[in-house]
Amino acid sequence: MTDKAGLADLAMNYPPGSRGLGIWVLREYAQITSARRHGWSWADIAQAMDLDARKAKPLAEAYRRVAQRIASGQLIAPPVRGVPAPRPSAEATRERLQRPPPGSAPKTPEQNAADLVASGVKVID
Repeated sequence: MTDKAGLADLAMNYPPGSRGLGIWVLREYAQITSARRHGWSWADIAQAMDLDARKAKPLAEAYRRVAQRIASGQLIAPPVRGVPAPRPSAEATRERLQRPPPGSAPKTPEQNAADLVASGVKVID
C-alpha cells in the first residue's frame, strides 16, 4: 500500500510546472491507483504529498489524462516498484505439504509405508 512518507517525499521532487504533475503521476501510477482502490480520496492523496487541498483537483485531472493515455497505448505504465509479497513461513509450507488433497482421507503411517514398499523403496524401521 501507499505510505504517506513516500508520497510526501515524491511531492517534494516532482518537476515543477503544469507537466510536472503529470510526469509525477505517470511515475507513481501504480501507487496512486492502489491508493484510490483502497478508498483514498484525491484530497487524501494530495495531503499525503504535502500539497495544498487546491491541488487535489489538478492531481485527479492529471491522473485521468495519464490513465486514458495508458489505456489507449500512448503511454506505458512503469513497472511496479515496491516490496515483494511476503513468502509463507516454513511452518505454513510444511503444514500445507502434509495435508491430504481435498476430498481424500488422510493415510495412516502404515498405508504410507505400504505405498513406499510397493513403489520399490526399502523401508528401514
